[in-house]
Amino acid sequence: MSDADDKRRRLGQSFAEADGLAASLDARLAHYEARSRTIVPDVLAAYDRLVARLVAGEAGRAGVPRAGDELPDFVLPDTDGQLVALADLVATGPAIVSLNRGHWCPYCRLELRALARAQPHLGERGARIVSIVPETEKFTARMSEEHGLPFQVLTDIDLAYALSLGLVIWIGEEMIAQYSAMGIDLPRFHG
Repeated sequence: MSDADDKRRRLGQSFAEADGLAASLDARLAHYEARSRTIVPDVLAAYDRLVARLVAGEAGRAGVPRAGDELPDFVLPDTDGQLVALADLVATGPAIVSLNRGHWCPYCRLELRALARAQPHLGERGARIVSIVPETEKFTARMSEEHGLPFQVLTDIDLAYALSLGLVIWIGEEMIAQYSAMGIDLPRFHG
């Protein structure tokens, strides 16, 4: 087994441990991050540098919606190619909109699985959940199927909606290299 394969295997085990915790999403994410720091410290160090760069540049300070803010409308395709509008989602009650990086992101998967667990409780109260991912339909469908998501996953393939919210950043060459070394092919996933 190659070193990269061993790291992917260990990260998979860490993901399963974190997802299986009887704990809050914050605790699950923290557990996964702590384990990841021991398995792929170079990747987490690169993330830390990226976050420091974003903080220094005040990314996300102005114009970015906060929890509870009303979002501008969107019309995006779902995994079946059907167009979904935010106005239709909120016609019968509140909507929870989760913007995620992609099927490859373990932090996003932990969040989406937590939302899937909460969906029956939220649905009883008339709330709808939707995830928006900047990936091609093939990969959004794969994410939905692999994780048994009981809600729609929409494609923001050109990042136009995320850009309108001020949520698009340049991750930089260092992160692209780290992702590539881990087998994460962003150009293929994002079309």
